[in-house]
Amino acid sequence: VACDAGGRFHRVGRDSAGGVVLLTAAEVAERWKCSVRTVHRLVDEGRLVAVVLGRSARSRRFVPAEVERFEASGQP
Repeated sequence: VACDAGGRFHRVGRDSAGGVVLLTAAEVAERWKCSVRTVHRLVDEGRLVAVVLGRSARSRRFVPAEVERFEASGQP
């Protein structure tokens, strides 16, 4: 389960073996052809949901379904 900036919880995606599938900010940035900072800024603004694995912003990971939801919303 992932928690967004608004404190809402979301289910995390799983691969065919039952493992959790998460993307790094660098992978999302590459997919969107933007900077990693832009991806982190979207999380800080509450526009994109991230899973925080530790105490550092560097440990943010992204659920592919959430990334696709953001893309489908047409938000820049």
